[in-house]
Amino acid sequence: LEMQENERAFHANQSQWLLGLLGVVLLGVAVWLWQWRITVRHRKQAEANATHWPELDRRMDALQRALNVLGEP
Repeated sequence: LEMQENERAFHANQSQWLLGLLGVVLLGVAVWLWQWRITVRHRKQAEANATHWPELDRRMDALQRALNVLGEP
């Protein structure tokens, strides 16, 4: 009887460890997915900025040339 009780306790303990391990793995996957999502978002933002800044530079150059022309006597 005591042997069966020990075996039951062992299996219960083993299943608790497996559930805990599964929980840790799921948490790790969730954190990894969250980090991946943030990385993708930042990459998209960087690509958008890369196409945005050259246009702003062209506009600033045109404005600077216009101001230089107006500023000369």
